[in-house]
Amino acid sequence: MSISQQAEAAAKAQAGAKNAAKLLTALGEKHAADILRRLPSDVVQSIGYHMMTLESLSTAEMNALILEFMQDCVDTKTPSISRDEYTKKVLVDALGVETAESVI
Repeated sequence: MSISQQAEAAAKAQAGAKNAAKLLTALGEKHAADILRRLPSDVVQSIGYHMMTLESLSTAEMNALILEFMQDCVDTKTPSISRDEYTKKVLVDALGVETAESVI
């Protein structure tokens, strides 16, 4: 990957983290915590940074963010998540490590 491609990828990652911070803020404390708990630590750190530096959002801005996210989900037919990783994390949260491993 060239330097310009790396820079572009880094810029996209930062923009994504900033958008995620806005969306998680709009979703509220409980939902944001539930989502962040399932993400890798480096992603949580990046999103957390953007949440701390985020300007306050109006109700209209929050509603627009949620609607945009919902439309993105409809357009792509499914949210882009790793199903294996997601399933494992959900099972571990729900059942504990030992029971989840026996199920998986």
